[in-house]
Amino acid sequence: MMKTLKEYVGKYRVIAYYAFDEKKKKFFFLTSDYGVGEDDWCMPLRVTPRKKDWFDMSRVMIEDNKALVYIANPTTGERIYKELKKVCDILNYEKSDEEANISITCSSLHNSDVMKILKPYKKGSTIMPDSPRNLPDYKLIKDYKLQHPRLKKQLIETLKSKFGKNYKSNIRLVYMRYNEDTGTCIQDLAEESGYLSILDYIDAKNLYKKITEIINKK
Repeated sequence: MMKTLKEYVGKYRVIAYYAFDEKKKKFFFLTSDYGVGEDDWCMPLRVTPRKKDWFDMSRVMIEDNKALVYIANPTTGERIYKELKKVCDILNYEKSDEEANISITCSSLHNSDVMKILKPYKKGSTIMPDSPRNLPDYKLIKDYKLQHPRLKKQLIETLKSKFGKNYKSNIRLVYMRYNEDTGTCIQDLAEESGYLSILDYIDAKNLYKKITEIINKK
């Protein structure tokens, strides 16, 4: 059975393969029509600085049922290699003046010590691999015109009453409860509606009553 990074979706950020459309001047996700699938996904790593293009960054990909660790810096790659040797088997290691490539078993990715060394992104773990938010040129729509300002103000007051001043750090729990109650994913629905923020999507669809009910649940 072919192994992919699918099992890590929801735990770490996983990115589906994309390309740049020269005519439209924008990025798009490649599909099976191009011979691209889950085996082409990558898991970006935080061991080197963030770059605009996820696939230029340090990352993990799976090929021939092996985990291929690409480090976009040879010095960092050498350090990662030495640290990994202590906690898992190394299948192959190559280093050049610009990069380092380390091959380990896929089962090693279940080792917490390995993941602590690799430092995959956890932020964005709930974003699906082929979400537009993973494209290099993704931009959140900021010119949305609020339709129900009074209801939004009431919602924020309800959140503050429930969670206090730090309500923003707890609002994700509300969205998760909404997803469970409705069998949908409000994050995805917001994106499909024009890459709106979730609060703007709530306003656009007038979901204030439903969200308020969820907040007030014991």
